[in-house]
Amino acid sequence: MTLNESIQSGNDSNIGTNLATLANIYHKCGDDIRALELAKRGLFLLEHCVSPDSPGLALLLNNIGAIQLSLGLFNDALLTFIRVLQICEKTLPEGHPKRVALENNIQRITKMQHYNHVNSFSPLWTFLSKISLL
Repeated sequence: MTLNESIQSGNDSNIGTNLATLANIYHKCGDDIRALELAKRGLFLLEHCVSPDSPGLALLLNNIGAIQLSLGLFNDALLTFIRVLQICEKTLPEGHPKRVALENNIQRITKMQHYNHVNSFSPLWTFLSKISLL
């Protein structure tokens, strides 16, 4: 599947959104490497045409964090989820379910990282099923 990004339409927002959608499809199909590549390209485009506090940007970043977790990129996922939380702190009140889910995700990843440092060969993947998505 190819998305024609060469057209100079000035519609980076639509292209970024389409790339994010394709990334979700690849993630659902299990091709997380391709999904991450597409999501990052979409993020690059969206960052240049939407507000830094955009809920759409937060959603894409949350999806990138989930893909990073699937790939075992725990440090990257943690940083991504922290960025999502920073956006949500500006738009969602304390105690909002989405904000609480993000806080819980960050806490779980931090625990996983600590546990991984203590016992690097331990199966951490059982924790992944508990990660909540927005």
